[in-house]
Amino acid sequence: FTEHRDTLDYLEERLSEILQPGEHVAVISGLTARHERIQAQHEFRHNARCSVLLATDAAGEGVNLQVANLMVNYDIPWNPNRLEQRFGRIHRIGQDRTCYLWNLVAADTREGAVFETLLGKLQVQRDALGDRVFDVLSDVLSGADLSRILTDAVRGRGVGSGLSVLEDRLDRGLAEEVARRAAS
Repeated sequence: FTEHRDTLDYLEERLSEILQPGEHVAVISGLTARHERIQAQHEFRHNARCSVLLATDAAGEGVNLQVANLMVNYDIPWNPNRLEQRFGRIHRIGQDRTCYLWNLVAADTREGAVFETLLGKLQVQRDALGDRVFDVLSDVLSGADLSRILTDAVRGRGVGSGLSVLEDRLDRGLAEEVARRAAS
């Protein structure tokens, strides 16, 4: 998921560079006509050569994508409820695999500030509602070889084997960073 159509176009171009010959990406945005949205969903759900669906929030509600179990938010919205709506596309009743959600955030940017604001909002919700709040932000990692991790995920390495690509591919230093941040 991404917030902006320009970013979606950029990601589609970049993904076309790493997909194998014959593989393709399905796309849903606010500019996608209804019949094209239905076709994109069908391609993603039923065509093994279509392993990636790129979408803006036009696909954030009313779209069943539980055929997938990995979602990447290339950029994040201000509202944690929108993050939950996005994740709800793959994490649905009947999903038989563990679902993974990755939120990509650059440190020391406006988006980093948004991320910190979202963490605060989630804590307020957690204080008020307890365990009924689904943590859509989870662990914060830094220093990962993001390009390698995402390429492996797109190519299907690691996801679905019972362990996330992160568990398979992150080095010991990142595992220590996760443990340090979880303890604080």
